[in-house]
Amino acid sequence: MILKSQNDQLTTQLEESVREMTDLKEKYNTLKFSRTIDAKGEDVHLAKIRINQMVREIDKCIALLNR
Repeated sequence: MILKSQNDQLTTQLEESVREMTDLKEKYNTLKFSRTIDAKGEDVHLAKIRINQMVREIDKCIALLNR
């Protein structure tokens, strides 16, 4: 019984950690994107690449929704 309880508790903690990690990754990507938009000079090329990647991802999502 004690091991089952500990297992359940650790599973719950793991799930919470995974959710938090996913949330932090999304926030990081948002921050990275917002800094890219503020780019100057040579960073403009990097900003264009990231924007193009995002557009491709959006296009893929739209295609999946249209199926």
